[in-house]
Amino acid sequence: CKEIAARELAAFHTYLQEHHGLDVFDFSDLEGVAFAAERQVDAEVIQPQELVRGLAQLSAMAWPAPREPANDVVRTRLNRQTLVFTLLLGASGGRLNEIAGLRFKDILANSDSTLMFVRPSRYRRLKTLAARRIIDGTKRLSRLQRKVVSDWLAAEKVRLGKAWKSTLPIFGVDGEPKVRVAPQDLRDRAMEALG
Repeated sequence: CKEIAARELAAFHTYLQEHHGLDVFDFSDLEGVAFAAERQVDAEVIQPQELVRGLAQLSAMAWPAPREPANDVVRTRLNRQTLVFTLLLGASGGRLNEIAGLRFKDILANSDSTLMFVRPSRYRRLKTLAARRIIDGTKRLSRLQRKVVSDWLAAEKVRLGKAWKSTLPIFGVDGEPKVRVAPQDLRDRAMEALG
């Protein structure tokens, strides 16, 4: 944890130097910590190639081939929710509860951009005041991925019909729109796909 924090601090400082003219700061005391972490692999960290493979697996599970009947509607829905959840989680770097608790009014998504507003709601609390933020996931999602997210939101609005409200969670339980899907269910389904 200290290694990651040191590396992030050094990267942020470099950004401030390059873009905002901040004076150079001596990080030599942190050098061993910051560089040692880059040569180690943490078993709890998902590697980029694992994420790509997992997203492909989630996509295949979320949209079965036309010749395959979608026998388990609840399972297919959870697969689609998991795919969108995983895309938003990867694009935002947010906490599981922050992403799982997003409401329709907390996300603006179309094929050109994806913005998330992380703020407290009845579905989640924030750990600190600094956790309240706006996240632009546009550059971290491909155009196709942004379309998957926006299509999911549009489909959910249509599915909910007159029951739709901007304060409902985007990952709601079928038949109970005010109840959000448990973040653990989304996480566990994503981890299954990552294998």
